[in-house]
Amino acid sequence: MKDIIDPAGKPFRHQKLVAWGSAAATIASGASGNLSFNVSEEGIGGRIVLPEGDYVLTDIKHGSRSLISGVVPSDLFAQHSLCNPRMFRVIEKADGLFYVTAKNTSAAAMTISAGITSPPLPGEHDDYDGDASRPGTREVLAAGCDAEADLAAGASNQFTIDINEVMDAAYLVVGSATNLDTLVVTELKVGNREFIDSGSEVPASLFAADNPDNPLLAVSLSPTDDVVITVKNNHAANQVDSVACCITTG
Repeated sequence: MKDIIDPAGKPFRHQKLVAWGSAAATIASGASGNLSFNVSEEGIGGRIVLPEGDYVLTDIKHGSRSLISGVVPSDLFAQHSLCNPRMFRVIEKADGLFYVTAKNTSAAAMTISAGITSPPLPGEHDDYDGDASRPGTREVLAAGCDAEADLAAGASNQFTIDINEVMDAAYLVVGSATNLDTLVVTELKVGNREFIDSGSEVPASLFAADNPDNPLLAVSLSPTDDVVITVKNNHAANQVDSVACCITTG
């Protein structure tokens, strides 16, 4: 078996792992909890994978680094997501701190756990920038919205996404506790630039994490950029719970 070389030039000989798993956490309704990883075998992390459910993410911590900001729909990291960004981060036993923070937005307690896939193929991380101490690692996975929202029938909500650092935006992802069937996106604006035709209603399912036709944004964002997304529930009677959105890194 060929050695896999991490971005810092350290070989992981005959990598034994296909995944890392977190300890399961039982989270009460409306509360937040950490899904913590106890790393005993080193390697390169690929993607974080989470079960589907009525919850959102408020942090992914690796050492002292938060890999997301704001509120991120858990759909982004679900098993069928096509927009799930790879971390390309070197996971070491000395890290000591790796966890995912989930907020339970359902009416009942839930028990969930998280997984991290094994390293990508050699060379797949070469084109990605990273922090100074670990070249090749990805610093940001997604920038999330200000808060999740329950949308009553006919109601709209304007989400804002704060960009804390420079990032190359890839996809807008909209998620909810149930489905996106009755939701439409009426505004997607970065600064003064409109990304949705004025006056139109774009089905939110276009921006679902598992949609192969989710359009690539391909725009560079910086902390001076104001990102605004407006989502409307077009259903005549039913409320859609726990709607949230984020922009993934490129």
